[in-house]
Amino acid sequence: MPVDPSLRSLIAPSSVAVVGANDRPATFGGRAWAYLTRTSPDRAIPVNPRHRDVGGVPCVPRLLDVHPAPEAVVVAAPATAAMGVLEEAVATGVRAAVMLSRDLLGHEADIRAVVDGHPLTVLGPNCLGLINANDGVALSSSISLDRGWRPGPFALVSQSGALMGLLHAKSIDLGIGLGLAVSTGSQCMVRTEDVLAFLAADGRYRGVGLYIEDLDYGRFEAAMGRLRAAEITLVAVKGGLTPLGNAMAAAHSRALASNGRAFAQLARDLGAVVVDDPGQLLPTLAATTTRGRRWYVATLSGGLGAIAADEAARFGIELPEVPDAAMTAAGPGTGLTNPADLDATERSVPEKVAVIRALRDDASADGILVVVNDSPDMAELLRALRPECGTGGERALVVSECSSQMADAWADWTSTGTAVFPGLRSTLQALGRLHGAPRAVLGSTVWSGDVVPAVDLGPLLSDAGLPLLASCEVTNAGDALAAAQRFGYPVVLKASRPVHRGAHGVRVGLTEPAQVTAAFAELGEHGPVLVQPLAPAGLEWYVGVRMDPVFGELVLIGAGGPHLEALADVAIGRAPMRDEQLAALIASTNAARWVADGTSACLFDRAALIDVAKRAIGAMATAVPPLESLDLNPVVISSSGAVIVDAKARRSTVGAALPSDP
Repeated sequence: MPVDPSLRSLIAPSSVAVVGANDRPATFGGRAWAYLTRTSPDRAIPVNPRHRDVGGVPCVPRLLDVHPAPEAVVVAAPATAAMGVLEEAVATGVRAAVMLSRDLLGHEADIRAVVDGHPLTVLGPNCLGLINANDGVALSSSISLDRGWRPGPFALVSQSGALMGLLHAKSIDLGIGLGLAVSTGSQCMVRTEDVLAFLAADGRYRGVGLYIEDLDYGRFEAAMGRLRAAEITLVAVKGGLTPLGNAMAAAHSRALASNGRAFAQLARDLGAVVVDDPGQLLPTLAATTTRGRRWYVATLSGGLGAIAADEAARFGIELPEVPDAAMTAAGPGTGLTNPADLDATERSVPEKVAVIRALRDDASADGILVVVNDSPDMAELLRALRPECGTGGERALVVSECSSQMADAWADWTSTGTAVFPGLRSTLQALGRLHGAPRAVLGSTVWSGDVVPAVDLGPLLSDAGLPLLASCEVTNAGDALAAAQRFGYPVVLKASRPVHRGAHGVRVGLTEPAQVTAAFAELGEHGPVLVQPLAPAGLEWYVGVRMDPVFGELVLIGAGGPHLEALADVAIGRAPMRDEQLAALIASTNAARWVADGTSACLFDRAALIDVAKRAIGAMATAVPPLESLDLNPVVISSSGAVIVDAKARRSTVGAALPSDP
């Protein structure tokens, strides 16, 4: 059923009837009426057959009696009466309805049947509605509205109503301008993806936060394309990451939640920034106004400066040298490093601010993080900093490492809509996620050394007897066409040397010269291009060997292909390993079901996969210079054996001997 593409009648209606409005704040109808009349009383119409008036405003007994018909209706009536209200909304020409009741879960098909064929958009049920600070209208029963609201360039779309309310309240604490917050609930009609598409066309938003449980990937992909075109950054967190989380999400939204790790991989490929938990969402969202990863850090503590240096390295944030202008502002003979401890020498608040201003204005960097901790002059410093930071938060981010005794000073700071970032580590992590820090850096393990792409591994893999798919690296379209002719169509073109190609660095199934020429024109701008024949049909596996400084030589086998990390179906063993040990390692993966029984053994040669793993171990042993890791992905196995479609390795930079077997 098509949804109004603008959603304008839902997001910013000119008039709203609250069915079930009353004076009792413990009820949905009481809160929805109170918040609507507090924010936009001229739009509000109370509907309740049991009350003559609500707060002095005369009640209308039925929605059918409202003339002219309201543009939107908040259905806060009991679930037993809600369907009748919806029928009245259809009859009177209401354009949008917010259905709050959680008791309507499981009745989504009934709701759609009532609305079918009519221009009525339904949000919910089981939602907390929406809070539109930018247009001055609240269609919500969320108690977070007791805190007020703050217009701004950020939006939040959440399938969970409770989480929407929590993050909306926290945005007030942090001084973040959350101009729109929408809870989609069980998504009977309006889905999170629809709201994302609406926001892309609105023109007022710079960043959007998303909490999602149930994903329609086609709609999500289309919405992401619109957000990218509008230069809006999406920061997403996915519910249902673990098996238990999946079960909880399904019970909560009555929808089968897809695997969270798969979502993270796919969303990143589409340009979203994926965070691990809701606590990271608001700081990362607020940092979407920034533009890069070269930052100065100013602290009021030498200890915090040392921590900042470590955390910046962990999350891929560059710390440039301090410019001459800042050295001058610091004063003769004092010296200044990055991170800069502004209390290393005695400075007044104006002198500290002068140093911060000089660092902020240096065009060679992307901005400055000012890390504030408990201190006697903190309130004075914040008052002096406010005009230097403004409300945009593009080049000067103020980070709190304070205790609760400084809460009053921060409340004064955020009251004018200036954001505070809660915690040095989370702020540096947000900047790293937003501005392209290598994915390996963002994880818990950092692998050193230089990456060696497949084209340079050919001799090593051939000497080890590993079946690498034929390929040819080319630097012009003519050579690409010649290679395609030699291999025979269909062929694959891919960026040859990037560490992470992503979905946009590969063109698969090219069947004619014109397609090869076009693909080379797109990929060749970024360096050499690899031409390969199309891999044979079969199962895609991953085989890796890694020299670990603690455990020695590790063997990794599992489900492979473009979503290797998302699938996370990889088993790990310790070399040396015999054939039966490798077979047991394979059997411990989820993908093993495809090669476990006699029938599948006729289709997929498990012995060939075991042989690839053995030869990969041998290749590591003979590599000169030594390798830290070797990754074969995918290894395609079929009834005729195995072939390695792609490979890469990392040179070792560790000279010390690795631990030997006990």
